[in-house]
Amino acid sequence: MKKKYLAVMASIGVIFIAAGCGSSSSSSSSSSSSTDISNAVPGDVVISSPTASTAASASLSKAVGDATGSDLVAKKEALQALISGDSECSFTLSIPTIDTPDCYGPAVSYAGHPDAGAGSANGKAPRLDVGMWSERESTEACSAAMMNSLVDTVAARVDNVVKMIGSMACAGKKADATLPAAVGGTLDLKDEIEDNVTADGLSVGSAIVERLADSDDDPVYQSTLTGTITVGPSSYTSTIIVKHIRTGDGTYHGKISFKMGTDSMDLITCEVGSGATFAGTILYEKSSSTLVKYLMNYASFCGSDTDPFDENNNILASDKFDPAANPDGWPHDWNYALFSMDPTQSGVGTFSYAWQAGFDDQRTRVFNLTTTAADDGSVTGTAYYGFGPDVESALLGTIDGFVCNWVATGNGARSLADRSAASLLAEGKGQNLAQRQVISRASGGTIFDVTTSNISYAISHSCNASANDNFTFQAVDENDNALNLDNNRTDDTPALTNELINLTDVVFTLPTAPSDI
Repeated sequence: MKKKYLAVMASIGVIFIAAGCGSSSSSSSSSSSSTDISNAVPGDVVISSPTASTAASASLSKAVGDATGSDLVAKKEALQALISGDSECSFTLSIPTIDTPDCYGPAVSYAGHPDAGAGSANGKAPRLDVGMWSERESTEACSAAMMNSLVDTVAARVDNVVKMIGSMACAGKKADATLPAAVGGTLDLKDEIEDNVTADGLSVGSAIVERLADSDDDPVYQSTLTGTITVGPSSYTSTIIVKHIRTGDGTYHGKISFKMGTDSMDLITCEVGSGATFAGTILYEKSSSTLVKYLMNYASFCGSDTDPFDENNNILASDKFDPAANPDGWPHDWNYALFSMDPTQSGVGTFSYAWQAGFDDQRTRVFNLTTTAADDGSVTGTAYYGFGPDVESALLGTIDGFVCNWVATGNGARSLADRSAASLLAEGKGQNLAQRQVISRASGGTIFDVTTSNISYAISHSCNASANDNFTFQAVDENDNALNLDNNRTDDTPALTNELINLTDVVFTLPTAPSDI
């Protein structure tokens, strides 16, 4: 059985996908007037995994702003339909539970561990530490299934933010509102939203659009939406800030900053009863019809009334939890995504995603992916997984090694004082290796399958195991039931030599990040 959990509690992250600015239904670039309300919002920002299934949902009960599927095209069409104001300004607020694939990061029970030292040779490595543990999740490539889970987990929360931005434009369209033409002008859309937007659980506090000073002769608009979101038993006090700059016909850049505070739940490590704040920023840039870039940071902070933003409305990786010095910092779940893509080729580009489970981990888990489309519509890709530097590092998003025995034994895979790649290598507890999976989706296909995989290893410091050494390990579910997955070692008779690749064989270049504004 797959483990299900609330998206906000998972130690995993997201990648944001953009499509070309403009469509037959709505577009900030296609507006006939510079004061059209859609020019104040990024009408092409949607959230979808680059490996999402292209199969559409058969549901006929979707509201205007709700996609019928999780792929890029479906989400883009739903958002643009909402912004256009041609139909009802309606959408659904939801935070669904997300399935994590068994093929990635299962808990692994072990016996006879060769690196146990003074610790117990029998035990269990916790979830999310062992990377890809099987080639496929059912018929889908594990790297694709995990990318989908990573994206969907945070998308489940951020989708609400994007829909609220879209509904603000929709309400303005319904009321024939126009953007302030002069610098310093403002537009209040609170009444328009209350009169025109249908979304159960949404209570608007304020909705203001401001015309800021031009940037290199380009108009700058900042929209600020505050209110309360109620989803199921939980309520979130929310603030969304969108700073949007049109740089030409169909080009733009900007930033979305958002925070959602709640008393309905506490985060592990935080003071009991303090609540939690979920916050993030998305820098976006479309510099041409064939180039879109995104940079996203997202984290959970202690305290329901925490203000995680700096003076530029960014969250900071250095704002780490400290029970005495910084009790409202982020204790876990920092998520980072950087990608560059051609919006004319759906789901094709270069994607880097990293997440850090704890403020004191000093290490990130990193998923990097490139995809390429052929003339016949088929898509091929190469995914890499490994460990990377702390989220404060300038090299965030890179893979600098693999720790096959992350926390499995009493002897420890990590130095508690220094978990850098250099220190782990010096201790013999890290290797210059990475997992790799080559994937492909046939023309007309809906999911990615495996072409080749280099994922097998032993959960030892060396990543290998000797023959007849009494060392076995088995993936298990949350109820400790055995899972029949590829990397299990239930027979110690043959030696196990890892199939991971050398770091020198990782062919991946981080995209250039959009500039902050």
